[in-house]
Amino acid sequence: MKPDKLTDIMLKYWLPMVLAGYLAVFAVHAYSARGTVYGDGRYYFAWVRTLVVGRDIDFTDEFSHYGIIEFLTARGTPGNKFSVGPALTWMPAYTAVHALVRGDGYGWQYQLITGAFGMGLAVSGLVFIYLTLTGIFSRQAAAATVLIIAYGTNLLYYGAFDTVNSHSVSFFAVSLFLLLLRRNFLRAAGAALGLVGLTRPQDLVTGLVLPGLFGIRRLPSFLAGLLPVVAILLITWTAQFTSPLLNPYLTREGFSLADPRLTEVLFDKDFGLITVTPAVGLALIGLALSKLRLPFDRWQLMSALLVQIYLISSWSTWWQGETFGSRMFVGMLPLLSFGVAALIPSGPRSGNRTAVWLLSAAVAYHLVRFAAYALAP
Repeated sequence: MKPDKLTDIMLKYWLPMVLAGYLAVFAVHAYSARGTVYGDGRYYFAWVRTLVVGRDIDFTDEFSHYGIIEFLTARGTPGNKFSVGPALTWMPAYTAVHALVRGDGYGWQYQLITGAFGMGLAVSGLVFIYLTLTGIFSRQAAAATVLIIAYGTNLLYYGAFDTVNSHSVSFFAVSLFLLLLRRNFLRAAGAALGLVGLTRPQDLVTGLVLPGLFGIRRLPSFLAGLLPVVAILLITWTAQFTSPLLNPYLTREGFSLADPRLTEVLFDKDFGLITVTPAVGLALIGLALSKLRLPFDRWQLMSALLVQIYLISSWSTWWQGETFGSRMFVGMLPLLSFGVAALIPSGPRSGNRTAVWLLSAAVAYHLVRFAAYALAP
């Protein structure tokens, strides 16, 4: 097929191509697993269930249902260190189902709608990336970038396979944050960054893209959106642990800032960010070589990415247990999209095609690894 024809197909059908693939993966997995809630997802799902059905912040019923044994807080109730952000994001869909079925909050209807909503957030984040990139790059580059992020990174796993988790929410929130910044909606951008922190607090390093984007006189508008949302996280910490400054993650785990496991995080054969998703390595190169200026300067984007890599490398459980690739990095994929787009020629007959072939090979390699991991017994 000629390059012009391929470009036309990609421009017209990039969104259906994403939707079809993600829906297929989600449906097959949800059916074969007989549900969508397991692993860490139980803790996030416990939040939405206790808020909607229990109408409290007491996880006794939820943890008993899932056989979870956790430490007791000073209030005498089981502690849930996982953030409330995903639950608040899923709540409209979960509440709608509960209003219809009036079940116990655990059934397949609740799981299916929550999982599907999580998948929808990932796809919505990809749409936001496309809208952010167009105008900075060509429409061809934006569409190709979306497809590469969708199928060449572990967003495919956490946006279509393991969707009842925090990662698709974080990806959605960061993508929305970047789009709102580009459109100059500062208060809404502040609220979106607040959702980022409410979902995965360490992803607040995304805010490092802010310096120079707006003057000091416009900072109050941004903070007016950011602070009320971040306050929700502090309220939930207080409700459980009696202090707004007690991050429950840091009670049993922590950072070894003097001994980061950089090599393992990037190149471990099972968990390495670049080993499992080599498109990320190409994106970092593309970002470093790009000529991006404000509103998204390449050095600001690189600084956020490098700080995140350092933090993840310093975390006591940098491999994150049962994981496909470096899942803590999913929320940074929207920043990497600029590096991917910078490598893609603006048209079918322009630019160096080597980068396109390398990106295509990276996507194919990732799909093979994804299939092997997803189909493993």
